[in-house]
Amino acid sequence: MFAFVKTESQSKEETDAFIDEKDPLVSSSAFLTIKQECHDTIIGADCSVPLKWEDQNYVQQPEYKLVDWNFSNEPSQQPQIEKAFTCTQCNYATNNKYCFKEHLVTHKTSKDLKCAHCDYATNSKSHLKTHLSTHKISKDFYCTQCDYATNHKSTLKRHLLKHQTSKDIRCNLCDYATKSLSYLKAHMLTHKTSKDLKCAQCDYATNNKTHFRMHLLRHKTSKVLKCYHCDYATNIIGSLRKHLLLHKSLKDLKCTHCTYATNDKLVLRRHLLRHTASKNLKCDLCDYTTISKVYFKTHLLSHQADKDLKCARCKYTTDDQSHLKKHLVIHRMCKDFKCDRCDFATRYKCSLIKHLLTHKTTKDFKCLQCDFASNNKSYFKLHLLTHETSVD
Repeated sequence: MFAFVKTESQSKEETDAFIDEKDPLVSSSAFLTIKQECHDTIIGADCSVPLKWEDQNYVQQPEYKLVDWNFSNEPSQQPQIEKAFTCTQCNYATNNKYCFKEHLVTHKTSKDLKCAHCDYATNSKSHLKTHLSTHKISKDFYCTQCDYATNHKSTLKRHLLKHQTSKDIRCNLCDYATKSLSYLKAHMLTHKTSKDLKCAQCDYATNNKTHFRMHLLRHKTSKVLKCYHCDYATNIIGSLRKHLLLHKSLKDLKCTHCTYATNDKLVLRRHLLRHTASKNLKCDLCDYTTISKVYFKTHLLSHQADKDLKCARCKYTTDDQSHLKKHLVIHRMCKDFKCDRCDFATRYKCSLIKHLLTHKTTKDFKCLQCDFASNNKSYFKLHLLTHETSVD
């Protein structure tokens, strides 16, 4: 991985000394005469081009050299570059005046720019423009290879990469290849052993700024984003958007192969994989095949002899980080998730969500062949199997 770095040009004295050393026939006085003659014009074969000089000094063009990105454990020898703009309220520093102004807005508590169509408010003009496009019915940018349409040019460019078959951007440390430069930058952080971003309230450490910001929200006690339909509250805007889809009665995204419908794009993509006949991901060690990358990675861990993740309180070991997190909850004495309608308390969030369905009077999942109705999707699927076995 390489990057172009601008280097400082040599001073006038160093340039004159360099010429004297290389060619004794040319003195510094002669070189000054040449520069003064070139002050007015440079006369070519059939044209003259005027030159601009500043204070009669020779201006040398900046040089560029190719620098390799180093992700080794050795400390970098590059000098610390001072930033022109430094925030007084946090450690943020930059040389870009526009970025500095955008950053200062984040410390502002009141939001002056408000949407006329909904309750959205922000201090950033660019964010408001992006939000207003969500209220626009017509789409300005269309994909020529599929039915995708959007109002954001950057989003269309990112979508077009999906139709690109070749992956031109490659990692120089492993076989990873991608179509997006941002994905490569995120991947390069996996090769870095040291973690630069560390949480002051727990042992969490990472090199990804986005992951670090998401983690810091977990330590925040107050929930800023609240649902207007129920008591749900969160600090993550993506989680709120996903929750609001639950209150939507109409299902906009429908499967073309069956009657399945949903409002979540990711859920629809995962559902469409069920209709694919061929299973592209195959295990080299056994006959396991699947369509899902997540399931495939989890399966590969089962062939790993050494279990790297170990519990500090007991002898439990595993290769799956999600399994370790679930196991660590067992050692917790207090039950943080409590039901506000009864005395039910649990250590697991998923168990609380499943319990809340028992207090719901209406049944969302109803059987078309009998009077069975339930709010639990897994129970509903198990019930449908009883009709299949009876038919057989």
